[in-house]
Amino acid sequence: MNVAIIGAGWAGMAAAQALLEMGHAVSVFEISHQPGGRARGMTDRELGRIDNGQHLLIGAYRETLRLIDWASAQEQAPVETAQTPDNPDNPDSPDSPDSPHQTRYIRQPLNLVAADGALSLSVNPSLPPSIARIVALLSAGGLSFLERSRALTLLGRLKLGVRQPSTGETVLEWLQRHKQPVNLQQRLWIPLCLATMNTPAEKACAHLFARVLRDSLLSPDQGATDLLIPKVDLTRLWIDAVARRVRLATGIQITDVTPGLEDTPSGSSQVSVNGEVFDGCIIATPPAGAARILEKWVTRPPADARLEADQETLNKQLQDLAAFEFHPITTCYIELQSPFRLPEPMLMLSSGHLPGAPSSCKPAIAQANLNPGQWVFDRSATHSDVRRGQLAFVISHAGDSMFDRSLLTNALMKQLQRELAGSNVQASRSLASRIPDVLASRIITEKRATFAAIPGLRRPGYDTIWPHVKLAGDWTDTGYPAVLEGAVVSGQTAAVALASSWNNA
Repeated sequence: MNVAIIGAGWAGMAAAQALLEMGHAVSVFEISHQPGGRARGMTDRELGRIDNGQHLLIGAYRETLRLIDWASAQEQAPVETAQTPDNPDNPDSPDSPDSPHQTRYIRQPLNLVAADGALSLSVNPSLPPSIARIVALLSAGGLSFLERSRALTLLGRLKLGVRQPSTGETVLEWLQRHKQPVNLQQRLWIPLCLATMNTPAEKACAHLFARVLRDSLLSPDQGATDLLIPKVDLTRLWIDAVARRVRLATGIQITDVTPGLEDTPSGSSQVSVNGEVFDGCIIATPPAGAARILEKWVTRPPADARLEADQETLNKQLQDLAAFEFHPITTCYIELQSPFRLPEPMLMLSSGHLPGAPSSCKPAIAQANLNPGQWVFDRSATHSDVRRGQLAFVISHAGDSMFDRSLLTNALMKQLQRELAGSNVQASRSLASRIPDVLASRIITEKRATFAAIPGLRRPGYDTIWPHVKLAGDWTDTGYPAVLEGAVVSGQTAAVALASSWNNA
């Protein structure tokens, strides 16, 4: 089968890899000039090789890990033993220390540490998964005994299927219904919600957040909550390995997708993409791009008895695609004048977004000392090519304003210094007075980084009215919010479905 994939983001490239593994020929068309979509590497003149946004993977992202493993195997990368091997008895497991993908990221047990010392939650990997996470919550620093017990009660109910999120319920409403104390919400649940869903807790879908908790904190899999911080840029992580094995055409805008071609050499229904004929097609663009392609079918419907039903299905699909709203994510990379290390590769910051707080951190607000950042990553601890201190601050649901680089850089550095100085950990306090001056900074805002994960959002499946045209993207009905694993799973699912349709034709 000869397949066209429109869009070279994580969903499209995951679909391409899956089809390659099945032995099919793949052509990928991308409107930008490099693959990777919203999670790709880029070169900055002052900072060197960075990403267009700081991303964090977790051990529960098993399909993503398999892709990284596959990419590493293609390059025959040398094996590097993981710091905390999870499954040494199974060398084929993506979590095995013998797996070559370990060279591409730092893997460590869940270790959430706040810069100001207000929260510390660490998982002991030597304990069975369920026990390890219970012990982690019971021993969490910065939470009272009542707060720890309420957190365990919520997770216990979720695991047992008791008092599940109701239809239309937001994360904040769900937390309040389970009587989660305010400090627990602000220190643990709300930061996790914003980090995984990029949607404020007072608007975020509780069903999706519950899915995130089930697959991580409640997962029976060893290492599901591990933190995986890439050591290479996101393009090199696995995208490059796929790009070298497909026909990749960048800078190409797809203006016409015509399915249902019957008079073809193969004798089966095919699809034309910008005039080139393929056996099948996967549309792996954002929703607006998919809608622009599908809406042309309204005036060019299937000429058979299914016409009326197909048109109704297509119209509903277009309505669903038009309903998506999007939230931005801002990453501020800061290069320091001399070497500097944080206490951990990743620290939580006191969020500027709490229920009732402004949802955007405009420059004037940042200047007024509202804490704009939620997380800070120490890139000098994870990237061997970084010689000086280099930090990456993440601002989720960042608002639609353009940040002033100088104001935001100063606000973030002051926030970090202030929180380290106020920590109850002596080592952190001593660092606060030794932060080097800023040498350079770069602000990158992905304006449409993720869809708004709100209750009641209808997300399309992978099918269209044509069996040989499928949809893929983290916005499809994956059961996840807009996380990288969702994009990968959607691409793989669309690829399998397309191959099945072709085999059954």
